[in-house]
Amino acid sequence: MQTDAGSGRNTVWLEIGRDVLAVDAGEGKSPSGTAPRYRLATGAGRGAKTPAIVLRPARRDGDGDDDHAPIVFESGFPLSAGDREVVLFDLGRCTTAGDAVVWMPQEKVLVTGLLVSAGRVEASPASDLTAWAAALERLQNLEPSIVIPGRGPVGGAELLAGQLDRLTTLAANVEEGLIAGRSVDEISSDLSDTWFLDWRRDEPAAAEAALQAVVDRVAGLQPPWELMEERRLREGPSPTSHDEGWTRPTKVLWRNYWPDKLPLLAQVAPGVEIVPFESSEEALRAVGDADAIVGTATLELLEAGKKLRWVQVGSAGVERYLRIPQLGSGEVLLTNGQRLASPEIGEHVMALTRALARGLDRAVAAQSKGVWLRSEIASSAPLVRLRGKTMLVVGLGGIGTEVARLASAAGMRVIATRSSRRSGPSFVDRVGLSEDLLEFAAEADVVANCLPLTPETEDIFDAEIFSAMRPTAFLINVGRGGTVDTDALIAALESGQIAGAGLDVTDPEPLPADHPLWNVQGVIITPHYAAWSDVGRERRWLLFRENLRRFVAGERLLSVVDPERGY
Repeated sequence: MQTDAGSGRNTVWLEIGRDVLAVDAGEGKSPSGTAPRYRLATGAGRGAKTPAIVLRPARRDGDGDDDHAPIVFESGFPLSAGDREVVLFDLGRCTTAGDAVVWMPQEKVLVTGLLVSAGRVEASPASDLTAWAAALERLQNLEPSIVIPGRGPVGGAELLAGQLDRLTTLAANVEEGLIAGRSVDEISSDLSDTWFLDWRRDEPAAAEAALQAVVDRVAGLQPPWELMEERRLREGPSPTSHDEGWTRPTKVLWRNYWPDKLPLLAQVAPGVEIVPFESSEEALRAVGDADAIVGTATLELLEAGKKLRWVQVGSAGVERYLRIPQLGSGEVLLTNGQRLASPEIGEHVMALTRALARGLDRAVAAQSKGVWLRSEIASSAPLVRLRGKTMLVVGLGGIGTEVARLASAAGMRVIATRSSRRSGPSFVDRVGLSEDLLEFAAEADVVANCLPLTPETEDIFDAEIFSAMRPTAFLINVGRGGTVDTDALIAALESGQIAGAGLDVTDPEPLPADHPLWNVQGVIITPHYAAWSDVGRERRWLLFRENLRRFVAGERLLSVVDPERGY
């Protein structure tokens, strides 16, 4: 390891057989004079020309020109020779737009780059503080004996713990200061941590720039990367400032889900009156001169809000909102919560699928009666191994793509249909259009319905589809209840046309206590909570706040609903 005298950054040279991997080494040579075969920048960043972390093969003549094509690698990419191995992990956005670390499993040595920097929190406008903290927690699970940070002396696992503590404490102090209405200078003056005081004394410009980056991130003045990159939320077709007669908004009604965070909204909507409300009645009294409502929409509110230009709701399904004339016509812009809960819903699909495949519905019923029915459960319906089976994902959007990814990871073959094109991600074996649904359903062992409810999808799962499905197949519905003909589903289950169904949504909904669907064998019903999780509220906060910032600034909003398409 060497330390660059100018930048203070650590350079690491790793010998792998006859080859050398240079980490954060610029264009230099190894201490032995050997030209590196590979160069890795641990904070390579992402952009139009660098779509992922890259490992750049260097020329072997030692002239330093990295003119060979870069290797774009996935997490866990190994370089090995004999008994020497290093593994490169792509961590995505943490301290920079793209971070990587190097792990030597035999020696238990971890090279972190600026993910860990002794006595500092080297945040930048590209940092994602949440992902950074999560990455540090994951790396602690490696239990490294030696940690080589991007800056500062070599240490052990305590360097990871120290960096995590500095990061989380600084973010908490900044949030506390912003909620209290303090300025950046006041927050800086209030910080009493020794590491920050030392850093500000030695390199005041760098310390204050990093603090400003944390402030901007906590305040919502930087894009929420986890929504833009992880959830891939789409921007609307045009900035709101391009709308005819646009003026800067002055009043926004805000559903008060996060009362403790209300003061933070002043950062993204300066000069705008934010009116928190707990109920539709409260909102109705204040909506007359409001420019927007964040958190709910009713016909009464839209009729009373004569100045309304934008409504934000939290759900992905918007069929009930589009029945409101002002939203259905596009007169008032509607944004929703599409893609926010895709990971949770994907997990719910797999949970329902596995429960049906392994007879958990029958086991839980027996447990509730306190009886041991081992043979009866195993013989009443086949217990299925999912690995190698085929899952059909109907509706390959945000939710469907996550379902497909998880099914593929479970060893299933995945096929899918979508309304737009016959292409999809690499983990989907074949993609068809809506017109191919009948053909695709005939070859699936599990059919996952992820469709929104539109005039085109209403009752699309009818008797014809069920008759085409295999008698051993399961239907999983996390889309909308109205996309399934409930009577046809009951008939298919009772006649043995299909083996079972896992339903998070039903038609009608809520399902009445006397509805026959409750008593059909082979059905698992969860009361429409697939999207709920311990992190759902935080994602919704990030979306609502970011769209408020964009609306006030006249920018393109995220997750704009197309009234004609219905989603």
